[in-house]
Amino acid sequence: MDMPNERKVFLSHAESDKGLAGNIQQLLENVSHGMIRVWRSSSSGGIPPGANIWEKIHEELGEAARIVVVLTPVSCARPWLLWEAAYVAGLGRRQVIPLLCGVDRQDIPDPLRVFSCYSAGRAEELSELLTQLLTGLGLTPTAELVENCVDSFGPKLADYVANLPVGLKMDQSGSRPSSTHPDDPVFEPRKQFSNHLIEHLSDASVRTIQLITYTSEVNYAFLNQFTVEGKKTIEVYKRSVLADLAEQQEYNLKRLQAGVSVRRWDKRRVAVEASESLLRDPPKGSTITQYMYVGPPTKRAYVFDDHAAIVAYYETKPDPLETGGSVYKGITDLPAVWITRESKLGRFLLDELASFMAAVKMNGRSWNEERRILLEGAPWRGEGRRPCVEPRAVFLDLDGVLYDSLRNYVEAWQAAFGSVGVELPEDEVYRQEGRRGKETISAFLSKSGWADEDINDELVEQVYAIKAKEMERLGNPHVQRGAKRLVKAIAATGMEMWVVTGSSHPATTERVESDFDGLIAGDHIITGEDVRAGKPDADPFLLACHRAGVHSHESVVIENAPLGIESADRAGTFCIAINTGILADSELEAAGARVVFESCEKLAEVWNTIVEILRE
Repeated sequence: MDMPNERKVFLSHAESDKGLAGNIQQLLENVSHGMIRVWRSSSSGGIPPGANIWEKIHEELGEAARIVVVLTPVSCARPWLLWEAAYVAGLGRRQVIPLLCGVDRQDIPDPLRVFSCYSAGRAEELSELLTQLLTGLGLTPTAELVENCVDSFGPKLADYVANLPVGLKMDQSGSRPSSTHPDDPVFEPRKQFSNHLIEHLSDASVRTIQLITYTSEVNYAFLNQFTVEGKKTIEVYKRSVLADLAEQQEYNLKRLQAGVSVRRWDKRRVAVEASESLLRDPPKGSTITQYMYVGPPTKRAYVFDDHAAIVAYYETKPDPLETGGSVYKGITDLPAVWITRESKLGRFLLDELASFMAAVKMNGRSWNEERRILLEGAPWRGEGRRPCVEPRAVFLDLDGVLYDSLRNYVEAWQAAFGSVGVELPEDEVYRQEGRRGKETISAFLSKSGWADEDINDELVEQVYAIKAKEMERLGNPHVQRGAKRLVKAIAATGMEMWVVTGSSHPATTERVESDFDGLIAGDHIITGEDVRAGKPDADPFLLACHRAGVHSHESVVIENAPLGIESADRAGTFCIAINTGILADSELEAAGARVVFESCEKLAEVWNTIVEILRE
């Protein structure tokens, strides 16, 4: 967490108290000669037009070292102030300061009573607060300055209190005001989700109910435990089972690679059954449509006739590799909020929810589309990173995975480029590995500053011929350590194997069948000569899927270089990397690898477990 700005104060207040809040801001700025920077949402520059209110408030709360909570007969009953104060207190190293304006100490809501509070109507307390704020900034305030500022503020506070509605003015006993606008947002316990759903399902006048949730919370059993009155259109917006599966597979493989026990669970079956049950058994008199969103779950919301809703927010676990299971903890420990279109914030949030649902309808998938991919082997449709739905084929790179050939390539390429006066760094060979030879020459000469007109076919052929001659001189590379064990492990799981390489070097490709004991068929090799565009284009792995008779989301790719990984990712396959080179693991992950192993041996050791994870 970043350190807070000691000069910044967040002024928390009710919208109806913005005039008083403006006077308090002026007081703080005047007494500090502008050293204190006050932020309040109701100021002219508080929230720019078009900005996201939630994000801006979170940003300002996170930066402020202090929050001054303006407690008035109006704001004491407003949950937003309590939420803002609790958020700041939870960040640590921040100060929460309740400032009483027209209310007494006994009227302070319970969560704020634990903090030292100050009465703005008592000159000595207000002076003490101002002095402490200035001292905290390293200033030495004069008593005269503080006194003058307090004196100038007094009449403004008195004017505010005098103009309060009669029902909100404190009586002689100092009792807390009871009235507040009934349609303002209200914080409620999370259990109220079910209560609101029960109420609106049983209300025959409610026609449309929209439920935004995670993957399996809403199913037949959940809805049919309630009484449903009248004809209703029920729309369920759920996290895509495919997106969730891709994410969980990736995290489980990373746990496996890190040597941490994998938390096995039946999430796919549970999520599928939840959606299938709604398809089979909608509540009587209702129609149910399920839409699947691809992004991470951020909120749970139940929306009723686009007029009212209850909303809560999900949070992400800080380190899913340590905790296991889902990446998402669930809705936060903060309460839910009930909103209606009668309030400005309610309208804003309901419109935001409507926009979210419209985007899911346009860009997401229906459950019917997801079930065909998951259960019927249909082609992929839609966006999002793909899981390995049912691994049926494995595509292996040749150089760097099956053969320890990259050192030969470094020497050969450096000699070839050196012939035209270009120095090729070793790490660049690893970055270019997988690209077809002549494309490598054009790409790196261009990267080295050569003009396009100087990179002609004759030059490319000349450089390529030198590279080929050097490779012949260096001889055949050895089989990569652990590669035979890996190929045997893959064969034992019954999956078909293909080699997908950018190389067209016949001496190497002809050796594959004999070197790997016939486990990889000689006609199961796709070279750079077989495709229109080589790696990093998707063509090599799309062709491999076509020849193997599988969808891309039914295949696993084992690669070692960024361009090959990028090609596999573009094709929609599930790519596992082996770092047999000198590049950082992070570079392979950035290219699209779901997990990186340090060697073929390490991958072979856990291959059976990987297949089990991908088939769960």
